[in-house]
Amino acid sequence: MHNSTATEFVHVVQGTMSLAFKDGHEEKFVAGDNFLIPRGNEAAWKATDRYEEYWVEFDPKRSDPASAETDPPVIRFDRNGTAGKGLAGTGRTKEYQYYSSPEKSSADVWDTKAFTAPDFHTPDYSELMVFLDGSVTLSTPTVRPRRSRQDVALVPKAR
Repeated sequence: MHNSTATEFVHVVQGTMSLAFKDGHEEKFVAGDNFLIPRGNEAAWKATDRYEEYWVEFDPKRSDPASAETDPPVIRFDRNGTAGKGLAGTGRTKEYQYYSSPEKSSADVWDTKAFTAPDFHTPDYSELMVFLDGSVTLSTPTVRPRRSRQDVALVPKAR
């Protein structure tokens, strides 16, 4: 068993990953799946040959044992939000928040209609984005990279 000392977000690019938990249940994830393991949870990992993933760790401090017992051991993301709740919002953007922590980290699914932001945004946190459908252009004053379906981008916190 591996004890998560940080919250871990994973996007499966290729292959299959299985997680086995102390209570005996097992979760299987395939290419295109996204999941999050809140810190303090324990799991054994099994991956197929040619397994590839994008992952990020955040909230990197020890969890108190009581919080690990109340958090689910793994959170499976669905592009439409949790069953029975779906995405919420009005206007061009709808979203569902799967996770938030006392450190103000969060993990959400976000769906938006086409738009152009008139000004550059200076982020006060780092943001990892996994693009599921459509395309987006992320720009800085000097660079205009294009991202599209199944690409991943990290926008670092402003210095």
